[in-house]
Amino acid sequence: MDFNRRDFLKVLGGTAVGVLTTSGEVLAVDEGADHSGHSIYGLLNDGTKCIGCHSCEVACREYNNLPDPETGPDGEIIYPTELNNDIYTRIESRTIQSPESPDTDLQTFRRHMCNHCEDPSCASACPVGALIKSPEGPVYYKPERCIGCRYCVLACPFSIPKYDWETWKPFVHKCTMCYDKVKNGEPTSCASACPVGAIKFGLRDDLIGEAYARMMQEPERYQKHIYGENEIGGLSVLTLSTSAIPLDEFGFRTDLGTESFPMLSWSALSRVPGISIYVAVWLTLVYFITHRRMPEEIGQDKTSDQTLD
Repeated sequence: MDFNRRDFLKVLGGTAVGVLTTSGEVLAVDEGADHSGHSIYGLLNDGTKCIGCHSCEVACREYNNLPDPETGPDGEIIYPTELNNDIYTRIESRTIQSPESPDTDLQTFRRHMCNHCEDPSCASACPVGALIKSPEGPVYYKPERCIGCRYCVLACPFSIPKYDWETWKPFVHKCTMCYDKVKNGEPTSCASACPVGAIKFGLRDDLIGEAYARMMQEPERYQKHIYGENEIGGLSVLTLSTSAIPLDEFGFRTDLGTESFPMLSWSALSRVPGISIYVAVWLTLVYFITHRRMPEEIGQDKTSDQTLD
């Protein structure tokens, strides 16, 4: 078979174009994937209804077999100030001046827990599939797969997963949104325990509709934003917050944008294989052309030397 330089160039060019086109097609397919979660379950936390009773914390501890919080010298409960290995959810409070009465303090509440992202960074970063985004909505954990790399801890923009450093066989700890219940269509333990309806369980789309209805009925009561509707691709845990305090001052991250972090990474990294192969192809081409010419040039040099002699 006579394989000349022209044929070689055709093969190289076709390979490079094919690689880059395939890379673009894969990215397009991924960008067109449905990340909206129209049929998944979620939670709606309404901070304006919360009374700070901590019933959700108690229910969470019971469901996950977590230890009770510490008590003070007089037997009072010392409520946690942050999430850790033994605390998957907690109630935060802020005391502010009442907008209606300057001489009156107003206590407001916010629930802190895993947001169960629609396109979770933790699950995307896990190399062994120990964290999984379920079709029902929760992001749950399979400890038997975990290798302790802690990539999920670093990847989460909300700093939710916690690593257990104190045991001989450490695992990652986080809220799983009562996955064993939710996969059967049952409400989470926290939603069932809330005595005032500050936590509502249901289909995510229905919860978004409910949140908008509440904002329309009492616009002066709420921030004009459903936290989690669009943040980093959407969250399964939605939050309504009081209008009395801005979201960022109440601990909500408002700098995350609306595109999921795994999609942002994919947009860049998906091009790497194609570009790498493209560069390799053209380096091979340069090598082929260079070494094809070298014998010819050497032969010409020898002919010139003989003529001079």
